Amino acid sequence: MSKFCVKLISFFIFNKSKRKLFRKLMNNENIISNIKEEIIFNISNLLSDTEDKKKLLAKHLGLIEIETFSFCNRKCWFCPNSFIDRFSQNLYMREETYLKIIRELSEINYSGNITYSRYNEPFADEIIFKRIQQARELLPNANLYTHTNGDYLTKESLKKAEKAGLNAIKIQYYLKKNENFDKTLILENMKKKLKKYSSKYTVTQLKDDYVEIKILDYKMDIIYQAINFKNFACDRAGSIDELSTNDRIHPCFIPLNNMYIDYNGSVMPCCNLRSDIKEHDKYIMGDTNKTTLWDIFASPNYVDFRRNTFVKNIKYPVCSKCNFAINYVPQNL
Repeated sequence: MSKFCVKLISFFIFNKSKRKLFRKLMNNENIISNIKEEIIFNISNLLSDTEDKKKLLAKHLGLIEIETFSFCNRKCWFCPNSFIDRFSQNLYMREETYLKIIRELSEINYSGNITYSRYNEPFADEIIFKRIQQARELLPNANLYTHTNGDYLTKESLKKAEKAGLNAIKIQYYLKKNENFDKTLILENMKKKLKKYSSKYTVTQLKDDYVEIKILDYKMDIIYQAINFKNFACDRAGSIDELSTNDRIHPCFIPLNNMYIDYNGSVMPCCNLRSDIKEHDKYIMGDTNKTTLWDIFASPNYVDFRRNTFVKNIKYPVCSKCNFAINYVPQNL
């Protein structure tokens, strides 16, 4: 991976020390090789004992993304919501399911990342504040954060999120499909939008493909960013043809350390896979309504998927054109 790509991807890591570690890791092939050997050892064997499964999950799970409801108010051109209806109704994850997930994370003393931004807009419904608070009470050491399009954010909602226990927010500034990425114009527009929820901020990045502003009014880490998705968007597991790139040639880290849970309780091994796309439903790893997180993570389907995409580098149809494989390494590595 080029040094430019490493630096760009590191912008998504909130913690400064982890950001430096990531850059060091990605520029050291020996470290990568040693980590790969350890990963192969840990994912190549099926487990039967419950405590062993819990230990596996506790050791490797670094990020879990939970979609608490389905609604999104936008239909962005680079997102499957542009052709899948997430607008006309709002379907909620059952509270019993959500609490089951959080309690199971508590059983393994989870202190990794929990994010609430899957394919919905988290702040479109007040339920998000209750869900954050429930997670914070049971998982005091977890890092709770979310991405948002910012449409529903106000000073009041940001204070509520902070009080509930949210650690960080990434606010996304999205361009229309045919808009050019003019960093100067984008920065001006971002500053205008900032007025509704912030008065103190600093511009931290101003590049041809990326603009970043850090908001300073709150205890939470809040970043307002604009990314040129014409250069960095992917085909969302084959669902957006025009964003397909060259054939994937790199092994994929994502299923090794991450879990993604849709509002219906379905677990997906990658953020680009979703249970409401017909071509993706064969990659559902399990149902959190019925099965524990550790049983799902240690299941034959999940083990095979991890082994095939990382060790054997088998290219499933949905993964064949993905550029996330080269651009993503989990933070807890």
